[in-house]
Amino acid sequence: MEKFKKYLKNIKVPDSPDFVNSDENEMNQFIQKLKIQDQKDRKNLKNFQVFFIIVLIFYFGLFILNPDPYLTIIDRLVGSFFVIAFLLFLLFLKRHISSYTSIKYDEMMLLFLKKAEKRYRFLLEDSYILIPFLLLIDVGSCTAFVVNYWPAQYGFISGILVFQVIFALIMSLGLIIAKRKWRRNKSEIYYSIKNLINEFQMDNNTVS
Repeated sequence: MEKFKKYLKNIKVPDSPDFVNSDENEMNQFIQKLKIQDQKDRKNLKNFQVFFIIVLIFYFGLFILNPDPYLTIIDRLVGSFFVIAFLLFLLFLKRHISSYTSIKYDEMMLLFLKKAEKRYRFLLEDSYILIPFLLLIDVGSCTAFVVNYWPAQYGFISGILVFQVIFALIMSLGLIIAKRKWRRNKSEIYYSIKNLINEFQMDNNTVS
């Protein structure tokens, strides 16, 4: 498995000891690399979870529990959109934090690699779950923008359209930044996993 060795040798573990030049030790090195990255990702998700819990509590208190008579129905409605959106996002985070907790590094190698390949994709399989979150953020932000900041003489429809353009630009910029971050931190691991899966499948087909 010359390609197999080549892919593994291209993946370095910081401050790791020298490994004996064998498939088993190269795979151990690769798994150690995944463990390090998985632990880092899980920690980042936990920090993100804490941040959104704080934001959720703040918005719930400000827009839902706040007895201030100057808060309009629109203000409370917008706040409700954000609170529901943050709840959905927290459920999404909890789902992924749990998936990192249940990783088995000692299971059958091909099965392990296939699960890792899904974990290291740029767009995860269940990214569609975020659509309601984004829609609620969009609706809430758009309502606040049109009601509080858009000049009434220009009409609500034009205000909505302008905001949608702004929102689309912000989302596109965020996607570009996320893609660059993924390429810098995870793309090497992802494509190495893909290549290893192909190698295993080719070897299995050859044996069979």
